[in-house]
Amino acid sequence: GNILFVKPIAKNVATNMNIVTTKRIYFIELHDFAPDAGKKVFGVRFVYPENDLNAALRKEAEYRASHPNVSNIDKANVNIDYSFSGDPSLKPIMIFDDGKKTFFKFSGRTPAIFAVNSDFSETLRNFRKEGEYLVIDGVATQYTLRDGNQWTCIFNLRKPDFGAPEPDILGPAPDRVASKRRRSGN
Repeated sequence: GNILFVKPIAKNVATNMNIVTTKRIYFIELHDFAPDAGKKVFGVRFVYPENDLNAALRKEAEYRASHPNVSNIDKANVNIDYSFSGDPSLKPIMIFDDGKKTFFKFSGRTPAIFAVNSDFSETLRNFRKEGEYLVIDGVATQYTLRDGNQWTCIFNLRKPDFGAPEPDILGPAPDRVASKRRRSGN
């Protein structure tokens, strides 16, 4: 900041000093004498708590603007009741939804995320990154995560829109579901 030095040139004098800055105007009364010598002031520093508050509010507003979904989660509706089956290396370290959007957090590579439809077909889902989360619009009963030949199925245990798949469907190759359907004509 700026520094201002004031030195009296006469004794037992009182005067005023006005300091004009780009933000404030200061009116200061100066005295060369002090009735109580123990109360002499050798330095003045101005602190503006509203600046700190404004900076904190601005920082929070910037975070909310850059993370609109994460910062506006209705905590009363958060669902963390998910399970998985498949390759544990693809399992997200966190998954939850708020009834409107699903949030994934991965520690390594991000796999392709597919929503599993009621006929067990898969739809690739678009997502956007907000901070450490991938956000998908909507909530599905089941997701399949794929990376090359690896796969993991994620099950939303609070959203049973369709019957849970038969245990043999969860075997080593999720493609068995599609081939089973093709053979049966469904």
